[in-house]
Amino acid sequence: MTTYRFTVEGRPTPKQRARAVKSGQAYYAPRSPRSKRLSYPEYMELVRAKFLEAVGPGWRGPDQQGYELNVRIMASNIHHGDVENVWGSFADALEGLIWVNDAQIARGTVGRFKL
Repeated sequence: MTTYRFTVEGRPTPKQRARAVKSGQAYYAPRSPRSKRLSYPEYMELVRAKFLEAVGPGWRGPDQQGYELNVRIMASNIHHGDVENVWGSFADALEGLIWVNDAQIARGTVGRFKL
């Protein structure tokens, strides 16, 4: 199994529940301008960018194998955000890059550790 390691600095943004609109498209509510945390779509883009930076220009895209996703959250305050939803943010952000669908993730762990 291939291992990819990369770091996303800053406060993690847990996965949000999508809000549906009349057109059937999902959207995510924007964060308050006073919020120190990125919005969910902004955080997903940051995770994707950090992954692509780590793998380099030769990345060939997703395939059909099974995967394992392990997320380590390093924070000074270990009480921010639900760890399962942070794991979900990574799973969603890497969909289409590593896996075709996050249903391909066979195993996963998430842990929060104090800096």
